[in-house]
Amino acid sequence: MADQPQRDHAADGSVHPSARRPASTVPTTIRPATLADIKALAAIEASAFRSDLLSVRALKHLIARANAATLVHVASGGSISGYAAVLFHRQRPAARLYSIAVGSGYRRLGHGVALLLAAEQAAADRGANAMTLEVRADSTAAQHLYATHGYSVCGKQQRYYADGTDAWKMRKPLLPRNHAADAVSEQKEAHVIKA
Repeated sequence: MADQPQRDHAADGSVHPSARRPASTVPTTIRPATLADIKALAAIEASAFRSDLLSVRALKHLIARANAATLVHVASGGSISGYAAVLFHRQRPAARLYSIAVGSGYRRLGHGVALLLAAEQAAADRGANAMTLEVRADSTAAQHLYATHGYSVCGKQQRYYADGTDAWKMRKPLLPRNHAADAVSEQKEAHVIKA
């Protein structure tokens, strides 16, 4: 499963996570995913991605495995609006944002940003010194979002996604837990990646 691509671009062209408002203005409940969340996560997968969808079996594995943290965002009405999955490797100090998705009715409300920040915190809490991810080369909005939150390009993977699209590899250093809150408030200049 670790060889599957990280996904961030939906079939309808919207990008995850994306927000027009800062995450701090969104009423947020983020918690670890449970097996009871599988039906909602599968529905988010189906609405968010045009390829490389995670199966119910893969989602269950992400929730149950010891070397992953899968978080869900619970919207104000109690529905699960999105999720993020982070992978950890004992031999590597960096965590990997494996997947992040927000359901179609919750996009551009800050839920994705809240999940991204929670995923980074989960990684820092587990001792990771960096977060890595892959982003579609044709998803400039997602690239901009990640750059705005401190990610920089560290490589490119040709034909990474099932449809043949390339991926940019991005990385962000993570601060120790007591410094992470200060870093969230700092805005960084973001740039679209040019091939």
